[in-house]
Amino acid sequence: MDGINNKSVVAASLRKANEKLSKQKLVLEKVYDSDFGLCIRCSNPIPIGRILLMPKSR
Repeated sequence: MDGINNKSVVAASLRKANEKLSKQKLVLEKVYDSDFGLCIRCSNPIPIGRILLMPKSR
């Protein structure tokens, strides 16, 4: 029973890591775009501290 539980925990962790990696790759593709660092909702600049801590912030 523990093995089944551990497998699901590991699978969920792997899925989250893959999602994070995908978002990081997207950031690397967009870092040189003219609108990088601007909020997609209000077009205001995203504070540099937030970009450094959460580069996938949009």
